[in-house]
Amino acid sequence: MTVRKISNNARIVALISFLCGTGIFVLYFLTDAFFLLFAGVGFVIIAGLVNIIYFIPILKQLLTTKDNRKSLYITCGLMLMNIPVLLVYYWFTTILLNTMRITFVNE
Repeated sequence: MTVRKISNNARIVALISFLCGTGIFVLYFLTDAFFLLFAGVGFVIIAGLVNIIYFIPILKQLLTTKDNRKSLYITCGLMLMNIPVLLVYYWFTTILLNTMRITFVNE
């Protein structure tokens, strides 16, 4: 694979990971469905493995080649930006787990 193809694929993987993780978080926030916690944990494990699989060849390309370094650094940065997002979502989820929601029904 060429450097450009690896970089583009890694950017797509990072974007999909971000969007899917955000979707699971938003659904949990809106519905408070407990099964979404398990789906989120499973997604984090799978997305983490896939991101690592794409991240390692990019690092290898950074160490071995001199061309397209800027593009590879940007790709690495995009992939690493998912980590603070994950931590913020984890923080909000722990706050939501400690919050009780009460629904009143008038009949």
